[in-house]
Amino acid sequence: MLTGWSAGSSVSKDSTVAGLTITATSVAALQDGTVVGADLVVGPTGTTTHEYDGAADVSSTSATSRDNFAGETAWGIQYCPGGGTASTCTATGGSNGYIPANAQVQVVYLPQSVSGGDVQYLKAGSKVSLPNNFADLGFIGFNTDTFSTVTVKALRSTVSAYNSTDNQIGTSFYGISIQADKSVIYSSAGNTFDQAYVLFNASRSTSSPYQFPIAVGFYDETKGHIIVNDNFATASANGNGLSAEYAWFDYNMTGTPFTYSFRVNVGEFDYYINVRITNSSTASYPDLINVTATNTSSTVDKNGAVAMYQIDGSWDTTTAGKLKLGSSSGSTDTNEITVSTENAIRDGSNKAQEIVTDAGIIVEPTSSSTTSDAMIVNVPAKNLAVQAYFGQLGATTTGGSVNAAIPVTSSVAKLDSEITSAEEQHNLVVVGDAAVNTIAAQVMNLTYPTYGSSGLFPYTSGQGYIKIYDGFYTPGKVVLLVAGWDASDTRNAASVLQQYATLLKGSTATAIKVTSATATGITPA
Repeated sequence: MLTGWSAGSSVSKDSTVAGLTITATSVAALQDGTVVGADLVVGPTGTTTHEYDGAADVSSTSATSRDNFAGETAWGIQYCPGGGTASTCTATGGSNGYIPANAQVQVVYLPQSVSGGDVQYLKAGSKVSLPNNFADLGFIGFNTDTFSTVTVKALRSTVSAYNSTDNQIGTSFYGISIQADKSVIYSSAGNTFDQAYVLFNASRSTSSPYQFPIAVGFYDETKGHIIVNDNFATASANGNGLSAEYAWFDYNMTGTPFTYSFRVNVGEFDYYINVRITNSSTASYPDLINVTATNTSSTVDKNGAVAMYQIDGSWDTTTAGKLKLGSSSGSTDTNEITVSTENAIRDGSNKAQEIVTDAGIIVEPTSSSTTSDAMIVNVPAKNLAVQAYFGQLGATTTGGSVNAAIPVTSSVAKLDSEITSAEEQHNLVVVGDAAVNTIAAQVMNLTYPTYGSSGLFPYTSGQGYIKIYDGFYTPGKVVLLVAGWDASDTRNAASVLQQYATLLKGSTATAIKVTSATATGITPA
């Protein structure tokens, strides 16, 4: 009964027998006091009302101030006055403890008991579950499993170097070595190597302008030694020339810093190992050598990982100085490796876990590598991206527009001879041309087998082809043909369909031609 409750009041009554609280949030009454309606909230004792502020708090022990979502320990509820703009979500309180009109109520994730929550990092295979098991946010892994491990290391012992005519030019060079587990380091001549070097020559000038020679070299597997003039015709340092015989850069230590970029390509995307030697105001030797691993050449890119090398020991006109990582060799020093991640430059030294840089390079744990004066990075074959899902893996839906991420556990590929008439009533992806695939011949209205030499194909040598045949077997169903002049052209078309589907999605063309498995190799047919 609502006897005695005034219009517009908010009154709660507990039922100890039923274990419920009944709250009237508003009461409608006539002028004589007769109640004609009410808005009621009924729930377990103590759950029908709560005063929320503008900062969700999931850790307080007080029942009145703890704003956790019911049954959750890391999800909180907060309101944002004025519809939920970022600038209004910090306001606290509401008139009489009520959430004001036009406010936005939010459920926010707070994995740590701190104001505003803390950042939680997910490993591949892990997930975050939304309240009431509504959905999962999961991290599957990266978009590629192909990496090359590249080790940048100070040369602590001397090495020998040769020119391309196989003449030895010296045996006592220190510097930087860059070693990959695959032949993915490119010289300016376009040759690929698995080892690259920046070498110092001790014979420098000791009067202004202070200069000393630097060589860029690569390890030639066939000759079994480092060569230092693998076509550096376009290379220069600070406007100084380049010795054609030995490929030495004359570096002016009082001028602009010396830089050289080694291009690394594991598959589809260029990354760079940039070596930058700072200038010095004295005739002694360089101050600092920065080696960056990033996706931009020629500069110390803030989006990469940076190893800080210094000269260790004496340097004279006959002996080049050794290098050390940081302020001391063989040990870990603060900021000897810095990493740009999450839009901030951070100390990456002495870390026990991998670090993904903003450039998409993975830095291996530095807690062990820095003791050998090394920085080790994993360079991906593609521009690195995360594979994630929102929903529930393996779940299905009976309505709405939810797309569930469902692993494929059975074979979905069949030979053309295995396709039944019932399967022709579904959407089909047909791979191969009319010379090798009977279904391809049918949809192209050609006799099987028809070969490319007949000139009946809508594509020519060096071209792949992707076309949609709408309603060929059944109205409302399509046959997607992926073909090519030869097997390699068909593979290119299949690669484009797999890797560049987002580019094809907005196209109004019903067919495209493919000349290469790249974004620039796609043209409407």
